[in-house]
Amino acid sequence: MRVNKRLVEIYVDEFNDLLENLSMMVKEDRDVLFKTHSKRLFPKSKEIVNLEDQLKGRSDYIHKFKRSFFIIGNCFFSSNYFGEYNQEEFIKRTGYQSQRYPQKVILALSLMGYITKMRRSYSVAHHGYQYEIDYWKFKKWDKDFFVDIDLDEEKETPCSIPDFGDEWLYRKQIETFKAMEVDEVFFSDLMKEKDEALSNYSKETVSKSKNLNHINDMETLYHRKEGLNKIIIDGQDGRLYSIMTRMKSDYRHGGILSIDGEKFKEVDLSNSQPTLLGLMVKRKLNEKNQEFNSLWLEHAVKGDFYEWLVDITGIGEMQIDDIILKLEEVIDKNKKSKKKHVREQAKEDENIINKVKREISPYPHVKLRPLVKYWIIKFLFGKQIVCPDNKDVKGIERKFLKNLCVYLNANEPYIYEELIWYKKHPQPKKKNPCENASELARKLQEEEVRYIKECLKRLDTEVKYLYTVHDCIGCLVSDVDKVKSIMEQTSIDYYGVKLNLKVE
Repeated sequence: MRVNKRLVEIYVDEFNDLLENLSMMVKEDRDVLFKTHSKRLFPKSKEIVNLEDQLKGRSDYIHKFKRSFFIIGNCFFSSNYFGEYNQEEFIKRTGYQSQRYPQKVILALSLMGYITKMRRSYSVAHHGYQYEIDYWKFKKWDKDFFVDIDLDEEKETPCSIPDFGDEWLYRKQIETFKAMEVDEVFFSDLMKEKDEALSNYSKETVSKSKNLNHINDMETLYHRKEGLNKIIIDGQDGRLYSIMTRMKSDYRHGGILSIDGEKFKEVDLSNSQPTLLGLMVKRKLNEKNQEFNSLWLEHAVKGDFYEWLVDITGIGEMQIDDIILKLEEVIDKNKKSKKKHVREQAKEDENIINKVKREISPYPHVKLRPLVKYWIIKFLFGKQIVCPDNKDVKGIERKFLKNLCVYLNANEPYIYEELIWYKKHPQPKKKNPCENASELARKLQEEEVRYIKECLKRLDTEVKYLYTVHDCIGCLVSDVDKVKSIMEQTSIDYYGVKLNLKVE
């Protein structure tokens, strides 16, 4: 098992010193010490956690504690879970049926001074707590700070191949990840950023925590940690998820990753969601031997889809400054809402408006593109239905959607019918069955998977290294023209149209 070298030092030296100091105390004093820490660490627990089993020297207890110490320590001090006691996760990782040994590990870390205090007094996800860590006490930076140790346990089972019938795809991506090298200067700077973030973790925002997750992914790749082999195939639509799908796009194709000194690029499907919707409708009609002539699909494939929306909805005729002013008034109002989801939506709206402000082009087709893209994606997958006959429509976004629906109803009936059908037939969410959502997103993902997998079958013998990120394929710079050409030819054979592919 690969563990942080610092954990080995703590277990071998500091934990043994702790046991020696505890053994010199009378049991009554130890009980008081255990009770004090236990109540602070697990305020809702009725039992007092102690280390008496380890003091008695029974080999079975020592073995279970040692095994738990390294498994939980790896998780507890990772930047993904930094300072979190996640009961369900720890029980699953150790393989034990109770939280007894995970709690003993947290108690030991507290007694040794690595846990300074409880960050919050309420439970976090999966029946746990969040603690503040003395990061610099734990931290001793070493380039090769992961080591392999034998826990005298059953050997861990190797990562199993997902059962989706294309083992070659799984193996090909794993081989690519294992051959990747991370730029040393960039990685060193990234570790400094991680140190700074974790040392002030109690003050971090949610967005900063997400950044730590991205850093952790890069660290997994650099050190070839266990998570590198974790590839998941979504059971519903067949999407493949790997370390690359979680990683920041700037990290993936920013010249940071390479194999034998050669960098990576990605071939991406432009206007992917509108394009996939048009292709899905086209395929359905072709199966019924019906013609499908669509400006929606034509502009999506051409690459000027959002500019076309500016024209057909009339938003380009409005003064951009007036649009921004009216939208900012709504945002300011929603920021003060008592409803959390309304305030969060206002933050997203504000980010988009700031993008529009930063765009220096005087042309509305260019300047309004991010705003129109934002609105149409929300409309595609949202529940809202805007009736074309409704004359009393308030707000710029609603007017935009009304004009869009009027146009689609008159000129793109097949697209419009498809959109309205999914809005009228929502399905329970996978993560929260109590809430309903449009199934369109999953259907478009299925369409994406069909196309990408067809491309990959043709690329298998042509390209040695590749990875997928949903609707794009990453490859070495020397292979990018070949990958793009094969993806274009696949789209012609599969859909009868040449898709608009861009190279990142």
